[in-house]
Order: sequence, then structure tokens, then C-alpha cells
Amino acid sequence: MEKMFRLKYLQPFANKPFRKSNYWNTQVCFRGAIENHSLRRWRNLSSTPTHKSFIEIAASDGVHALVRKAYPISQGFDKCMQTLQIDSFDQEKGEVFCSLVVDESLKNAFGTLHGGAIATIVDIAGTLAILAKDDSKPGVSVELNVSFISAARLNSKVLIHGNCLKLGRKLAYTEVTLSDAATKNIIATGRHTKFVA
Repeated sequence: MEKMFRLKYLQPFANKPFRKSNYWNTQVCFRGAIENHSLRRWRNLSSTPTHKSFIEIAASDGVHALVRKAYPISQGFDKCMQTLQIDSFDQEKGEVFCSLVVDESLKNAFGTLHGGAIATIVDIAGTLAILAKDDSKPGVSVELNVSFISAARLNSKVLIHGNCLKLGRKLAYTEVTLSDAATKNIIATGRHTKFVA
């Protein structure tokens, strides 16, 4: 950015004899342009609405604040999860039950639920299962694997079951199953390990 402004404001004086007044005026213009650019950028950032993630909501209000509400969409990658709904938690067992409708944003070239979307669901449901046991430990991903078993068609409803198998001092182990609500066929299974210390 500095190079761009220097070209714009200092180039006109490149072939002229050095004068203090010209140099001073150019520096004032240059600094003013930088400040105006920074101010515009700050205004754009400050006017962007803030969105709480499901992790932040669980930490501040508890996991039950997420139940039967639309999944809190952030401005990040998980914007595609707009049809995801958290149906219930079992805090004693560390389980979460969710559902999702396969819409246009989630389909692949064959008109079925995209493998990348399934991996994202495993990530989210696994994290929710951990939060069911301890809402202060969302953790960070260490390992995630998915087995794709059958397809979920466009507009079909998918049932999601997340289970925290173990919550240790440093690592949490989760298992997630996706199934078709109509046929009961298993769509995919996944395992998600997170560092929680």
C-alpha cells in the first residue's frame, strides 16, 4: 500500500529539483492518504455485525441455549450449515442430537450431500458432544476421519448423533453418525479427536 501511495504522490516530483516546500507538501498528502485509508478500513470493519459462534454461546449461556434454535451461523466457513438444527443434548452421557436438510448449498455434482459438508458436520457434532460434557472445553482438532456409506439426496432430512466417547485431561474422543430420517440408512460415520487441555 505504501508503495502505491508513494508512486501516486511522490512520482510527480521525481524529475523536479528538490525543494523543501514540495517535499513537505508531498509528505502531508502521503500521510493524509494513509490516515484516510485506515479510517475507511476501520469504519468498514466496525460496521460489520458480530456473530457469536455456537462455542461462544455454549460458554456464556450453556449448551441448552442452543437447543431448538437455528444453528448460529458465523461469517466463516460454516455458513453452509444454515439448515442445521440442534435438537437435544444428554449432558450425562455427552451426546447431542441434530438434524439437517440437504439444500442446494450442500450438494455435490451428483445432487447429494457433499463429502466436505459431512466432514464439517462431524467436526461440529463432535465438538457439541464435548461441550455437552464440559461447555468450557471446545478444544482444537487433532484428527478427523469419515467413512462414507450411502448418499443423502437433495431435500432429504439427515439425523445426526454425536457422542463423546471419552473426555480426558488433554484429549477428547468423539464419534458421529449421520443417517437418513426417512429410510434410516446410515449415510456416514466419523471420529473426531480434539485437544482440550
